[in-house]
Amino acid sequence: MTDRMASCRLLVAAWIVATLCSLTPASAQPCHRFEPVDVRTIPAVCGSTYTSARITDGNDSWTLVGSYACLGISHAFAWTTDEFIEIPTPPDSAASGINEAGVVSGWSVYHPEYGTVGWWWDGEVVHYVLPQPPLLDTYFTGIGEDGRLIGMGYVESVGSRVAIVYDPRSDTFDVFGLSISSTDRSEATTIAADGTIHGTVYDPVVGGKAFRYHPDEGGIVLSACESAASPDAATLWSYDEASGVAGGHCRDWPAIRPVLWRDDEPEQLRVLPGATEGQVLHVQSGEVQFGRIEIGTLYQAPALLPSAWFHGEPYLMKPLVKDWNGYVGGISVRAVGDDWIAGSSTWWGFGAATAIAVPTPAELGDMNCDGLVDFDDLLRVIANWGPCAAAGCHYDIDGDGTVDNVEVLNVLFHWTP
Repeated sequence: MTDRMASCRLLVAAWIVATLCSLTPASAQPCHRFEPVDVRTIPAVCGSTYTSARITDGNDSWTLVGSYACLGISHAFAWTTDEFIEIPTPPDSAASGINEAGVVSGWSVYHPEYGTVGWWWDGEVVHYVLPQPPLLDTYFTGIGEDGRLIGMGYVESVGSRVAIVYDPRSDTFDVFGLSISSTDRSEATTIAADGTIHGTVYDPVVGGKAFRYHPDEGGIVLSACESAASPDAATLWSYDEASGVAGGHCRDWPAIRPVLWRDDEPEQLRVLPGATEGQVLHVQSGEVQFGRIEIGTLYQAPALLPSAWFHGEPYLMKPLVKDWNGYVGGISVRAVGDDWIAGSSTWWGFGAATAIAVPTPAELGDMNCDGLVDFDDLLRVIANWGPCAAAGCHYDIDGDGTVDNVEVLNVLFHWTP
């Protein structure tokens, strides 16, 4: 019996070796993930070879906005395909949004004359928006296509900042909020053409709660994950007006889970095996969303990596940059165009990167690009186990330079029925 079992093991081993040797090379262009064609980083400013920076928004003309840090002080910028522009605002400023007309929103914390004040920039002049009663200051976190600015402002009678909308055409504010107590803070995140506002109200007990508000209808708090300790604990990051879908994350302590809202109803998205958290940061459409997940293994510390969801299914995106120690950093996607994505790298907020080319991927575990995830793909992962010497190794899905159990889990997770 022992001899027979040993013979069976030898036959199985021989078959595996023969199968591995017979595997045809993988496609030159990986079919199973987003692949960066051209990676660009914020140019060196502040007299150094790198710049700590954060991208917050972008438009279809490939103009990105955000802030960079120099000696611990924040500066607002706009970045196009041709130039890097420092917006002429005082130190401790940040650009928060941009519309298709190229108008930028932002705020300055220590303006020498106005103090904490929101502003908008038309490409030439910075227009500071002074608070009007009952507001004592203004922060603008975004801008609509019609030029209306959204954000928050401090109201002394409430004892906190509340969500605001400012219309530069009439120089008027709409001040509103969904305060649950006098210490709550509400912040508008997006504004649609019909005036619908989405954002987050911050409850001191459960944290953030997503909300929708319309001037004629009032506001409601949106429910989040059913399994959450508090059913309303959530943060809303993005809204796609065409599909009516909003995205963000819910807090199911200690986990953070990606969630969409369709017709105000929550839809929790799946994450990849081993992921401990996920966030939807940009809703491209009702079927396509971008964000990030945190994933780790028994042999690696957790890392934040860029991800996408197609029809509710999670896909890992190839990390774009590495830090000075060689650690991989993905990006927190904050802006998406027809053929590019942009965001901030995830290690210490350092740098900023964009990938040119955003193809719709096949299944993540499809290693041989045959449209199936099956035993052949699993064998390919095993055959390429260990360090990846070649740059852009096809089988290294998470981009950490090693083919290991992360790749096995992704193949198994996306197995073709």
